[in-house]
Formats: sequence, C-alpha cells, structure tokens
Amino acid sequence: RDGLTKWTGVRNFQARNNIRAMQPGDLALFYHSGDERSIPGVARVASSPAADPTAKEGDWSVVDVEPAFALRTPVTLERIKAEFDTLPRELQRAARWVADNPADVCVLSMREQARRADVVPPTLARLAQAVGFASYAQLRDDFRAHLRWGAGDFSVRAESMQAGRRASSHHLDDLGHLQASDVASLALLNPPALVQRVARLLLKSHATGFLGFRSCHSVALHAHYLYSMLTGRGVLLQDAYGTLHESVAALAPGSTLLAIGLSPYSRQTVDAVRRAEARGVSVLALTDSELSPLARGATERLLFEAASSSFFHSLVAAHALVERLMAEVALRGGKPVVRRLREREALLRETHAYWDGAR
Repeated sequence: RDGLTKWTGVRNFQARNNIRAMQPGDLALFYHSGDERSIPGVARVASSPAADPTAKEGDWSVVDVEPAFALRTPVTLERIKAEFDTLPRELQRAARWVADNPADVCVLSMREQARRADVVPPTLARLAQAVGFASYAQLRDDFRAHLRWGAGDFSVRAESMQAGRRASSHHLDDLGHLQASDVASLALLNPPALVQRVARLLLKSHATGFLGFRSCHSVALHAHYLYSMLTGRGVLLQDAYGTLHESVAALAPGSTLLAIGLSPYSRQTVDAVRRAEARGVSVLALTDSELSPLARGATERLLFEAASSSFFHSLVAAHALVERLMAEVALRGGKPVVRRLREREALLRETHAYWDGAR
C-alpha cells in the first residue's frame, strides 16, 4: 500500500543482525502479524542498512523495502506450522529453508537448494511428498504459479548485482557453482528411461523440426546441427520473412517438433507448438517446468534448470541436455547413424571444411 517505505521499529537483536546483513535486491517474506496472520507477498530490499531514525535509544538499523510480487493465494502461518509439526527433524530443516526462501525455490536447482538448506537432495523430494506433491519439481512449480514466476525483470537483476557490489571473483564463483548445479540436476529431472524413449521417437520420426526463439535459438541450432549429423532429417524452423506458420504447416503427420523454451516464454514458440499439436505432429518439449506452456500438451518433455547469479538465466544445462539426448540417439541409431556420419566426414574432407594448418 505504501510502496517504498522504511522498515522501522525492529527491536530484536537477531532481527537487527539479519537486517544488517541485507543487500539491495534481496527478497523477504511480507508477513501480516495482525488478525490475518498470513504471508500475502514478497518484498524487495531497496537500500543498504542504515540507522533507524525512530530509535530513541540503542543501536538499531533499518532498510528501505518495496513490494516485489504478491502471492495469488496467501500462505497462512497456521498451514505452515501444521505441516511443519508433523515432519521429521530433517524434513523440518528443509521446510524451514523453503518457507524462508520462496524466490530461491523458484529459480535454483534442487541440488543447489539442498546445499543451501544443508540437506541432501532426496530430503527435498521427501518433503514434497510429505506435503502432497508427487515430486519436488511439482512443489517448485506450485511456488512459481503463486509467485508470478516468469517476469523478464533483467534490469532489476542487473541493478541488484550492481548495488550488491560483490567482488567479481566471488560473483563468478557463484555463477560457476550454479551452472554446475544446473547440469547435475539433469539426471534427477530426466530418468534414463525417459531420455531413451525420446531418442527412439527422434529416430522413428520422418522429419524433425527444431524450434527456439530469442535466447533459446542457440539451443535449437545446437540440437539441429547434431541431429542432422546423425540422421539428415532435421530442419531448423525460423521466422524469416514471416514464414514460421508455413514452416510448421509443412510438418506432416508422423513428423516431430522439438521445441525449446524457458520462462519468460516466447510467444512465437508457444503459438508454433499449439499449431503443431493441432496438426497431429508429435511435440518434444525441452523446457524449464512441467507447467511450461510448451510442456502441457507435449508428447514428451525433458526438463532443465536455468539458475544463474547473473542478470540473465543460464543456458548451460539446456545445451548439456541436448548433448545428452543426441548421444542417446547416436547410441541407438545403429548402422544408419554410422553410415550417415561416414558420409558426412567424407564430404567434410572433400570440401576442406576444417583448417589443417597446411594452407
């Protein structure tokens, strides 16, 4: 209601120390302590800690805060406590971290969340099941649905990075750790049987279109290049001269569309996927959530994490997932794949495609 305001009046030493550890851009739960006793939204720290101007004595601190986003359905304190008290101690530790870090639940991989919560990843999976979800991915998707996940607030993230003034080496360490965690999460998100099933579908497909716009175009290009090496039946769908819909219409029944996208989702990609589904084309979605508009009607879906400490999401895991999938295609492609690779190698030698240092 007030917009930007000072968080004054804190007279608890532990809370004061927490305030002094805050940096601009940090997120915090906004708690109604009156009759409502609920958490209606999340606030963003908008200043560095300073002396509390309302304190007549003592050494107290404040920060400026502003609304970040609202919870569509406020999470009541009674519900949190009711679930918490029924959990084993290890799950309580995980539940406490999840409740205290809703924004991180949305953006970090399960492995990274487990590290920060000081538990092992299976503990988070058991927590999800204990509170009624089939998997931790579903619990995270529920958080995303209620926290307005998907806004492309890249400028806000950049401002937060600049305001935090972290040492560049520390920031790069964080980024590298998150990227490694994103890649490590692929095995948890995509069981071997699922990857094998998708690979078999790609091998059976009469033709496969590859689709990804904006940042995901590089992932689609990567997937198309490797698949074309292996089968020669791939086509990279683009929107040159406004012809995307014609390209999708050219995919006959029995063909496959491999679509890549992450939040915020490209409208062109979502529209193309829906058109392909309506034509009876099998859709394979490589995306960041089971609630993704690409995944909802897909024949198969493979998931990747995109957590990053930078202003932009990370595509390292998306590229790693493409490599994992195409390795499976090569493994299961038999003699036709080997023959295709030999033909391509011969052509590359004939056309001197690679510099050999002698010319």
